[in-house]
Amino acid sequence: MHFDYAIIGGSFDPFHRGHLHLGKELLSRHIATSIAYVPCANHHFKKCITLSFGIRLALIQKSLDQYPGLVAWDYDSTNYSGYTADLMLRLYQSHPSLTFTFVIGADNIAQLSQWYNYRWLVDHVHFTILPRPEYKIDQHLLEGLRHEVIDIPLSQISSAEVRKSVQKGLSIDHLVPTEIVDEVRRLYV
Repeated sequence: MHFDYAIIGGSFDPFHRGHLHLGKELLSRHIATSIAYVPCANHHFKKCITLSFGIRLALIQKSLDQYPGLVAWDYDSTNYSGYTADLMLRLYQSHPSLTFTFVIGADNIAQLSQWYNYRWLVDHVHFTILPRPEYKIDQHLLEGLRHEVIDIPLSQISSAEVRKSVQKGLSIDHLVPTEIVDEVRRLYV
């Protein structure tokens, strides 16, 4: 299947090369015409986000300037609930002629039934699922879910690793896009 947009949501605290790699891979595999990174202001599974929504969005935008097809959207700012169902409903209502898929890692499958408005998600949202070696995908949990499993080699970089490296004074050049290295180093000290 091909979509107009693949949506990658998250805290992006901070955005890193693993996030960038994922978007470029999804584009190269023609999953979607564009990949939209949508940082959330209110993350219901991560209660402690270091940077404000506006700063995280700006870092993503700065990182993507040179990559056509990769965009940052502010559809989940502080004015909104942070729930995936609400985000996707807003996207469908704002852009009724476009098609969307929501990208999740296999680690999210086991908890998906606990997501807000799960029944609506099952009925209305297509999911692009990315396998992770340490998580077996339980096919039973995928029953009734509109989905496609795309095997993309995922980066092992994490935002937590970036934050810890900055706090220890280690280099982050290999962890975050070059365009934001200095800002990330300054913002997470």
